[in-house]
Amino acid sequence: EHYGAKCWRPFPIDFVIQQMILLSKNGCLAPYFTDEDFFGGDYKRAIALAQSIIEEKEKGNISPQMNFFFSVRINDVLDKDGLNAIKIWKKAGLRELFVGLESGVQKQLQRYGKPATPNKNAEVIKILKGLDLQLDIGYILFDPEMSFEELTENIQYIKTEKLSQHDSRSLKKLRAQPFTKTTKRYIEKDIINGGLNLNLLFYPLNYSDDRVFQIMNIFDNWEEKLSEKVYLLQSKSRGEIVSEDYRIYLKEELSKIRELDYEVLLKILEYSLGQVNYSNLEQFQNEMYDKKNDLLYSIRDEINWA
Repeated sequence: EHYGAKCWRPFPIDFVIQQMILLSKNGCLAPYFTDEDFFGGDYKRAIALAQSIIEEKEKGNISPQMNFFFSVRINDVLDKDGLNAIKIWKKAGLRELFVGLESGVQKQLQRYGKPATPNKNAEVIKILKGLDLQLDIGYILFDPEMSFEELTENIQYIKTEKLSQHDSRSLKKLRAQPFTKTTKRYIEKDIINGGLNLNLLFYPLNYSDDRVFQIMNIFDNWEEKLSEKVYLLQSKSRGEIVSEDYRIYLKEELSKIRELDYEVLLKILEYSLGQVNYSNLEQFQNEMYDKKNDLLYSIRDEINWA
């Protein structure tokens, strides 16, 4: 739809193979397919493409070290044919998958028009981890229509599924971007409260639950403090890299950062519930800041910390 069509349109397999050969000859070893629905429900084509890559690697036309990263949908993983396609792609060099779980709360998933459920999401995580694939997980913690109860349920789901220990950033807020169904609905419901931010390309939003808004703002302020250095670490772990072992090392360090952020979020939740006072919250944040800063400083050479 972004490119003038409402249906999924694949490139010819021969064309893709020629592109892979060209990239390989120019030293590219970690291409990323940007299609948000890489399979497009056509698992036979996906398997044929993977098998063609395997053949070209055997012929020496594509480097055997070339690996791949693309996006799949929840239903692709739960479909036996889709899962089989993923397994064949792993033989072709699949390194990592992006999968949009979005939430661990049923009502939130329904608002996003997602066919998934929290249980299906958990099953997908289990399946893909069993395949020993790296995962990039899409997750939205905050959205403007959520209740405080939904937020606490979402926070608990992150803990249950150990997403707080993952290198992907699960503690995000929904961003209303132009020309999406969600943004159109927000305009109709007066949830959007200002013009488009041209630097960040999303709209400011009204939150229906004051406690959700309070927690989000406090966490935003916390996360912003060292965000530039965290983004340096995140970007360093993606794309072309000196070795896959080094990528995994960087992701492990990033996971430690995510866990610290989650601990701060829990303390902010306690503050919102009246279980700790603001002075206790500030003290805890200062302690976590020192830990986070020390961790980033310990890998300063990797992230080019000036």
